[in-house]
Amino acid sequence: MRTLVIGAGPVGLEAATAAGYEGWPTLVVEAGRVGAGIRTWAANRGWSMWDHWAGPAGRRALGDPPPGRPRGRELIAEWLAPLAARCDVEELTRVIAIGLAGTGFQVVLETADGERRFEPFDQVFDAAGPGSWTPVGPGGVPVPSENRAASAGRLRYGPVDPEDLPPGEILVLGDHPAAAVLLAEIAAVRVVHWCGTNWPTHLDPLPVYRHGPIERFGRSSEGLVVFAGGERFHVAQAVACTGQQRDLSWIRSLPWSCRTPDERLEIAHPHYHLLGARSR
Repeated sequence: MRTLVIGAGPVGLEAATAAGYEGWPTLVVEAGRVGAGIRTWAANRGWSMWDHWAGPAGRRALGDPPPGRPRGRELIAEWLAPLAARCDVEELTRVIAIGLAGTGFQVVLETADGERRFEPFDQVFDAAGPGSWTPVGPGGVPVPSENRAASAGRLRYGPVDPEDLPPGEILVLGDHPAAAVLLAEIAAVRVVHWCGTNWPTHLDPLPVYRHGPIERFGRSSEGLVVFAGGERFHVAQAVACTGQQRDLSWIRSLPWSCRTPDERLEIAHPHYHLLGARSR
């Protein structure tokens, strides 16, 4: 059964390793490099323990992972890269479209130089990850001047290396676990503000200024003016860890089943499997 795995992250490489044990010829395609999503927070500790990242097929191949919470670069070097070396992985190759072809699929793949090819697969494991970070406003809508702040580099999305932050006060936005990790790493040495909905109570000992919902950003010669919860304050940098939204572009032609009340997306085909963050 010829198998396509989309995404060379922890879930995708676990699926590819398991498929290899089943004897299925398997191709893994990754739009970036192996562990592309994790590379965006390579210097940070993950928000889960090693056990969360290591599945049974990976353990069978590499043994049990070490204890503790890995930094992103450790996860790539010590787990993902060794698994990828056991699989047929094409980096810098993205899926453009997937259509039905008999009982399987016709897939359009595009390489970094723009070359496209059409390939048949009997089954697909879609572990492409959740996609882009959402804007900071309610319901994932940008607040006023958010795009301007991002274009100026004063607002960044997703985890950042604390050493890359400019001098001055920092604002962390969002309820994603990455926000709690970032707050824990920088609050001891920086003045930190937080805007979100659900404060992580395990961070109570940290000296963090908490504010109400973000309302808008304003211009400042030193960084950003932030309006939140009826307050106004200045920061040098804002970092949004607000959760991520799925890229559904290549599955639009497939028959989706209805979304269940918990917003789980399902494909109405027995051989198309949404895995990891793609399935939520």
